[in-house]
Amino acid sequence: MTPDLVDAINRRLGIIHLKSGASNLQFKLDEYGHYSAPMNHEYQKHHEEDAVVAILDLMEEQGYNFKFQYDQEIMSVKFAGDSITKREVFIFNRAS
Repeated sequence: MTPDLVDAINRRLGIIHLKSGASNLQFKLDEYGHYSAPMNHEYQKHHEEDAVVAILDLMEEQGYNFKFQYDQEIMSVKFAGDSITKREVFIFNRAS
């Protein structure tokens, strides 16, 4: 990932019209050197699919192919229908 590509993703995410209470999703380098973006409950409830589609579209426009998605669920309450996902990782490749 290059800073320019992350900036393009953040700009694309920034045009999603957010419901009240949803935080703006923006990727930044974390303490481990990975790009991450915290997502609040309202964003996840109303806009998670919008964000995934926006990222997939932009990556395809840049010549990347989607290969794999990995979710690390850290808690799940099946009866209540609740779950907490700590990490969601998307893997892309690009022909050189």
